[in-house]
Amino acid sequence: MKKMKNFRKKIFRLAFRSTKMEEIVWNDLKKLVSESNWHSKINEKEKCIECLFEISDKNKVVFLYYMQDGYFNCNVRIIEENTLDLTEDFFHLTAHFNTIFNLGLLNIYVARQTIEYQSKTPLIVPFLIDDGVYLQIINHFNASKDIYSAFERLINERESPVVIIGDLLRKIPN
Repeated sequence: MKKMKNFRKKIFRLAFRSTKMEEIVWNDLKKLVSESNWHSKINEKEKCIECLFEISDKNKVVFLYYMQDGYFNCNVRIIEENTLDLTEDFFHLTAHFNTIFNLGLLNIYVARQTIEYQSKTPLIVPFLIDDGVYLQIINHFNASKDIYSAFERLINERESPVVIIGDLLRKIPN
């Protein structure tokens, strides 16, 4: 009975326009953040939420969640200021990540000396899937932790990008 109710709800939701879809996903996001008691700041005008999460034992970073152009976006700055002597290795590691990713894109902003990870999902995905907003956030968060630890390993241990990616790939179940 519950499955049939959820199915009918999804079919009904398909009839909504994109602006209504965005409004519903935005409200789902605000509700999730509120109920989870995450340290956050909500910008209603921009439809953007900033959440402060611990990405490693020693570091907390700001994660951004927002709607734009029919997509639900998750964004985090992995590196605030890059070490200039590692710039080439940063590009290599970023290229390796972008080759294996299917959940987002890692970007290097040379002028700002930052590295950011962003995932974009069509609004219809979190709109139709139960807990879709939460699933997008948790997938982005878990990938961000792996990316952060990889760059920390590159910076602190001066490990080769190929070795770092190889170790990450070995952790992924077949």
